[in-house]
Amino acid sequence: MNNASRFALLILIATLWNSPSQADSFAGLGFLAGGGESRAYGISADGGTIIGTSDGVGLNGSDVVRWDAAGVATRVSQSTFSWPAPSAVSANGSTIVGSEILNSGLGGFVWSDAGGYQNRIGWGLSAVSADGSAYGGYDGNGGVIFTSTGAISTGGNNVAGLTADGATALVTEQWGAVGGYTFHDTYTWTKSGGLTSIGHRAGMGKTLGTAISADGSTIVGRDSSENYLRNGEAFLWTADDGFIGLGRL
Repeated sequence: MNNASRFALLILIATLWNSPSQADSFAGLGFLAGGGESRAYGISADGGTIIGTSDGVGLNGSDVVRWDAAGVATRVSQSTFSWPAPSAVSANGSTIVGSEILNSGLGGFVWSDAGGYQNRIGWGLSAVSADGSAYGGYDGNGGVIFTSTGAISTGGNNVAGLTADGATALVTEQWGAVGGYTFHDTYTWTKSGGLTSIGHRAGMGKTLGTAISADGSTIVGRDSSENYLRNGEAFLWTADDGFIGLGRL
């Protein structure tokens, strides 16, 4: 798809979304018992599960919450002394991954219908495949994907996204001098091909991908010519069309 076709599609989607037939409405999701604040972080592809957090349940920090299609909130996290935050949910809502601050440091967690709650998986998890069989994040050595057969190192610093089948990962790398990250690079990763850089947009030497589409054809993120991604701009990238700057308000 060329740039003109892509922008035409975006305009069509925006037009349909803002059609008068679409009635805007808000519905509060509520809290766990005793809670006074809740936040939603993501939604499953089938629209039946929302993930987030709720506080005020007598623990040190927040609890991870799963809201079902009926709006019922269920506590997911099981650590008594942690501050967890969900990052991603599988397509049907059966698996949730995220990170938490523990007394002993950072850790990743996975919750699933089948396996319940498991924590201390790597240092943090930020991505999950559509069926929940693979999830990615980072450990002390860099980016990593966990599957039923074990952990696979991807290189880079972090697995920021996975395609629906879990075969392709969005990997980011951040490194630099004291005081913060000054270099940002983004890659796709496959088991057979390893890391492949998506490069940089002209004039933008620092690129940080934040999400990858289900089929791996499209990546979005932000880039900048300045350290720490100051004054950055959102971008869309495809293998065919390269980078498209999305502009600023």
